[in-house]
Amino acid sequence: MISSDNIPIQASLAWASQFKTDVNQTAQEFQQLRQELLQNLQSIQSRT
Repeated sequence: MISSDNIPIQASLAWASQFKTDVNQTAQEFQQLRQELLQNLQSIQSRT
């Protein structure tokens, strides 16, 4: 099996795939929080 720094390529690909999934999940959570923050900001601004 081809390896780099003694890490099997298959394990490296699995890790990279999981990392991509985690990054995408974090991005989705960030977008949701951003949207909620913008809605709250608009609500606060409409009160003043």
